[in-house]
Amino acid sequence: MTTTTYLYGPSRPSLSHATSHWLVRVGQLVVAVGNRWERHQAEKVLEALPADIRKDIGWPATTEGSARR
Repeated sequence: MTTTTYLYGPSRPSLSHATSHWLVRVGQLVVAVGNRWERHQAEKVLEALPADIRKDIGWPATTEGSARR
């Protein structure tokens, strides 16, 4: 006969584990939004440079009137 003993309780995640997972996901979202905002700010700075400097650093040319989003 085999006896099984569970040392750590039921196998389903506890409320604290679920809560910490939720907080990790929110933290990842906050970091992603921050990274996107920083990239947008950097692109604004690069777009404000004169065309010849943008060309020298290899920044792609912008087309007027394109719906870029």
